[in-house]
Amino acid sequence: MAAKDFEVSLLKYQNTPSLYPLKAPSSLFRFTTNNSVAVNFDDVSPQLLLELTHSLLSRYVQLNYTGPPTAEDSNSKLPFFEGGLDWTAANEQALSELSRLGEPAYYLVKQPLLLVLTLKLLGILHPGLPEDKKDTNLDESKAYPTPLSENYPLAHTILCHRATLLHLRLLDSPVPPQQWILSLPEPVDLASHPDLRATYLLTLSSLHLSITSPPISSEISKSREYLLKAIELEGLEYELTGIVGKRTKFQVEDKAQLVLLVKENGKEAIDYSIDGAKLPNLLQLNDDTLLEAPTYSLTSPLPVPKPAAPSLSSHILPNTMAALPFPPPPLHPRSQALLLHLLEHQRLGFSGKEQLSSYLAPILSAPSNWSVTTLALLERSRLEFGRSRTVERGVWQMRELREEVLNLEVATLNREQAMEEAKDRLRFFFDLPEFPSSWSLSKELGKAYYSLGVIKSALEVFASLHLWEDVIYCYLNLSSLDLGGQRGVDKGLEVVQQLIKGEKVESDEVMRMATTTTMDKNRLGKLYCLLGDLMGQDVASYEKAYEISKTPRAARSLGYAYYSRSDFRSSQEWFKRALAVHPLFTKAWFTLGCANMRLEDWKEGVHAFSRCVSLEEEEGESWSNLGSCHLRLKPDPYFYFLQDGKMLDVEPADWDRWCEYIFFRGLHRIGYARVTRGSNPSITDTELQVIKLLVPDKPLPPGHISYHKVDEAEIPLPYRFPRTFKGFGHEYHVLGAPNPKPYYYAIQEVPEDSQAGEKKVTEGS
Repeated sequence: MAAKDFEVSLLKYQNTPSLYPLKAPSSLFRFTTNNSVAVNFDDVSPQLLLELTHSLLSRYVQLNYTGPPTAEDSNSKLPFFEGGLDWTAANEQALSELSRLGEPAYYLVKQPLLLVLTLKLLGILHPGLPEDKKDTNLDESKAYPTPLSENYPLAHTILCHRATLLHLRLLDSPVPPQQWILSLPEPVDLASHPDLRATYLLTLSSLHLSITSPPISSEISKSREYLLKAIELEGLEYELTGIVGKRTKFQVEDKAQLVLLVKENGKEAIDYSIDGAKLPNLLQLNDDTLLEAPTYSLTSPLPVPKPAAPSLSSHILPNTMAALPFPPPPLHPRSQALLLHLLEHQRLGFSGKEQLSSYLAPILSAPSNWSVTTLALLERSRLEFGRSRTVERGVWQMRELREEVLNLEVATLNREQAMEEAKDRLRFFFDLPEFPSSWSLSKELGKAYYSLGVIKSALEVFASLHLWEDVIYCYLNLSSLDLGGQRGVDKGLEVVQQLIKGEKVESDEVMRMATTTTMDKNRLGKLYCLLGDLMGQDVASYEKAYEISKTPRAARSLGYAYYSRSDFRSSQEWFKRALAVHPLFTKAWFTLGCANMRLEDWKEGVHAFSRCVSLEEEEGESWSNLGSCHLRLKPDPYFYFLQDGKMLDVEPADWDRWCEYIFFRGLHRIGYARVTRGSNPSITDTELQVIKLLVPDKPLPPGHISYHKVDEAEIPLPYRFPRTFKGFGHEYHVLGAPNPKPYYYAIQEVPEDSQAGEKKVTEGS
């Protein structure tokens, strides 16, 4: 087989020699006493490196995502390295190397050393030992040179994207990948392999959605761009439309039902799964009212759709001369994966459950691949949690999927049997949007229990996964009777303190486990952050967390804590530290911007809110505050009025006005109020700024004003604001919070040479 054909077939899981790591030459890896691993590329053929890298990554995915488990999985040491190696200690060391930007890796992952070795063979992690990193000038803007990047650029690019995607999903919170990974050019050879190019585009689409949680609008746009390119490449045609039908067993009249019409071009409708490969079990609804699936009545032929460029709801090719088929024919697994990507993006756009369900119907009506069908069933379960008639099947289906990945009964498969089934599960794994790991699937089941009020079952799941933040939330929602008379917050504090000390956590009803797992500094720092959260933003706990770990999480917590205490200078400093390391937190940029406004640091405020709107284009309050900061920077209209026009601001201390400013000159200002539409009912957030002015007989000299506030009782009755606005409907707000009221000001005496006369009152808004 030619080198290029071998490379492509390996990436497509065709003719794969082995999914298990090969025997590595003794010269390839070297170890230190602390079980760190370094890679020595000398005298090792590039083809062997490619096979080894691919098998390491595939084995990692099989162990932690797709299964099936085998009898060998329980071994602490795999038959991989020639010579002795403390595999358990090496995996613990690998966890610390997988931490990134202060975010620790999930420490119950299986065989993390497999992923570390993959990242080092690809040049994503430094291939040397930790002490070797001091001797290099390379940084995150470029890759470490490896034989793979020189001899197999196509495979190197694709495997870098795949390995990075898995690395980011392993971290407690998403972080940006290294700069060069997203800047890798598309390999030229991909043009002659459209199916592999489609997988490449879909992996990039998933990678951009994994950078932040939840995804920010800028990354969603990039992800969508890659997705629509893949759709155009595959030639998949689809359109959301309506067809009349029935949804319930007792429905008499047909009603319009939302459906997705879909058609493939250039693919045969065949069974794409490996012979004998299993599909997940599709549970039936068995409801006394709802049908398993809607029945449709086509009273007239479907119209020929109009050509449409790829979008989330339609794609029709220009040469389409016939209506899309209904019901849709069996689809290729990659076409089904495209529908799952479309569903994910529709959900990010806040589409309704009925619209999302329409993307699943063509997949579940003709399942063809284990991984694709599993994710489709998981998506169906998520959608069914919100309906009383479907929630039971949703929970049971999720339990079924979890047990299929983790079930020890199928662990009797030998290596050859597991390899064949794993190939089928891996073949379209990287075509899919976020496929859940074994622990994230269990976590999602726990959250489903939690949302249904089954708190104890959720607690058991979270405790088995050592997800202590979720364990704490469960304790906070259990009654004191369930906790033996102890308050939930006290039980939570007890758990965190015992974790920090490395003691046991016990509960007669729920769990009994030792928590002496080796904990790196990042994870310990996160526990101190959790302790600070439970203690009401305790600064000492956050400072201890930062002292131990130097993580952005601890710095952000200190920023929020100091802001809540009105120490805006300290808040500003801590947010700058956090965002210098991990800059993709919109909330942190927004709070930093508010702190800058409080400090009247308008230039820094412009910078902070500019970063907000670059991450979230529809963040309305950030846009408003950005405009407010710009107004206070010279030169701008505000200072033109004040300095050149010699005008006076009605209330300079009112710092959070968005865009309305009232100026006056040569008049007495006796009152200022802000009136908004109240919450009974609430129609709009517009407001009025109202000023009461007293006109003297003789104009006042420039700058003649008093900002000394007085009580309403000191103001004559005709000059006061109406009492009507102190109730519901239109009402006073902002000024004088938490009990909003108008501001009144003392009237400064008129100069002696002015003539007394009748005063007039006017209002402006």
